[in-house]
Amino acid sequence: MKTHYKFLFSITLCAILSFSSCSIQNAELTEDFDNYTAEKFDIANRTTECFTSYPLCAGQNNTYGEVIISNDATNLYVTYSSTKIIVDLHLWVGASYLDVPGNSPAPGKFPYKKEGLYDNSYTFTIPLANITGVNGCYTIIAHAAFEDGQTGYASNTCPITSRTWKNWAQYVQYCLKETCNVEVPVCDTGFGYDANKSKCFIDIQGLKGNRWGWVLGPLTADGNYVFPVYAGAGQCDLLKGTNVGTATVNINNSMVSVSFNIDPGYEFPEWHFNVSCSQTPTTTAPGQYNCNNGSCQVTCPDGIYVIIHTVTCK
Repeated sequence: MKTHYKFLFSITLCAILSFSSCSIQNAELTEDFDNYTAEKFDIANRTTECFTSYPLCAGQNNTYGEVIISNDATNLYVTYSSTKIIVDLHLWVGASYLDVPGNSPAPGKFPYKKEGLYDNSYTFTIPLANITGVNGCYTIIAHAAFEDGQTGYASNTCPITSRTWKNWAQYVQYCLKETCNVEVPVCDTGFGYDANKSKCFIDIQGLKGNRWGWVLGPLTADGNYVFPVYAGAGQCDLLKGTNVGTATVNINNSMVSVSFNIDPGYEFPEWHFNVSCSQTPTTTAPGQYNCNNGSCQVTCPDGIYVIIHTVTCK
């Protein structure tokens, strides 16, 4: 499900710098953070007056999304956005790649981290007062670990064409920009919900992991069932989420199918559908759902249970 968060930065004059005017030198670090293609966001080193975006390159060859870097007069913002499920994030910010401790970066030791995320996007907000750069320019190592077992980095190119360290870790550079009003596009996770027929994954005994989402059911009769789709409702908290459309589940004898009505301004570049006879699914990983072609056959004497997952973007 592809969702876009809006970062509205007031027009404030801070250091107006370009990459050509920044020289990266040694400085001491202050610590106090399947089908996706780069063309979806046109993210090949996309630079605007408000932010810079780099491919989020997984396994050295596959673009899983993007890392968007921006700033205002007070903070640096590093936003990860992916159509894949992100499990862990690790971030290092300093003046030069030469300041990274050791012979190779160790993401688990980076000062900024978000682990157990199980979502499509996340933003680190880092006070500029807590990081050291050179003339307003910073070196950034943005690492991600995905649910499918791949790891990735923000990179200048994808596939990776060069290495700096013994491992294939990558770094990018960012220079502070004049802040402005900007809508930064990022994707988010969404699930179908029902006030009377939903149970959060977190509340189902026997399910592993920290993923949020809902199992819907039992659906006991033929016909259409319409469910709102909520994006960004982490931990099944509707107050955190946005209703971005509806999903209609049709049951006709033993055939079960799903279709979507998406609210204006949003799109679902990916969606996943699971159908079972039990409220406890065999998996909560969307890529492993059993009805991802949108229609399947099942016979459940006591009713059908479904999971509707979307990648929501705006």
